[in-house]
Amino acid sequence: MPSEQPARLVTVRHQDDVPWEARSIPGVLVRDVITNSDEPELSLAEVRIEPGSRFPFHRFAGGPEQFRVMTGACRLMFLTENPVDLVVGHYISIPPGVWFSITTVGDEPVVFVVANAPAFTVDGCEMLE
Repeated sequence: MPSEQPARLVTVRHQDDVPWEARSIPGVLVRDVITNSDEPELSLAEVRIEPGSRFPFHRFAGGPEQFRVMTGACRLMFLTENPVDLVVGHYISIPPGVWFSITTVGDEPVVFVVANAPAFTVDGCEMLE
């Protein structure tokens, strides 16, 4: 008979139960799916950037940031590298400390899933602009 393990709290959420929230950046909405209060080692969110909007240059020092584009298209601009255009189905991993911005491309919003490890915190995100 297997030994009993302590119960682990499992986080389960449906997207309809997690509202989009406006942030301080015009045209940017975030749906926090798994936050640092749920899991300090990982955060998972959906980010929506409206057409014509831009997420300004920022960076994370704590760890890489990974994206998967779900709808729309966007351009990532870097301070030290060539721009990268992403469309639905693209994945990208941005190393810690790399400055980048995100701009929508086209007439529809871009929505992407983003994971941070360790978990995203406001203090861990440095804004350039």
